[in-house]
Amino acid sequence: MSIEQYGVMKNDMEQYGVMKSDMEQYGVMKTDIKQYGVMKTDMKRYGVMKTNMERYEAIWSDME
Repeated sequence: MSIEQYGVMKNDMEQYGVMKSDMEQYGVMKTDIKQYGVMKTDMKRYGVMKTNMERYEAIWSDME
């Protein structure tokens, strides 16, 4: 193998390293998006919980 071919190969390897790094970041991003989805679900649940609390308070004030 000539030195030039080795240089090209090394360059390809570096690009592959960068690509791998991008893929890992994409993996992290995908995980973040899933966590955001979970967070959104939690927010909805919290909204439901808040509504239930308000209903409970309404019932409580009716009883008084």
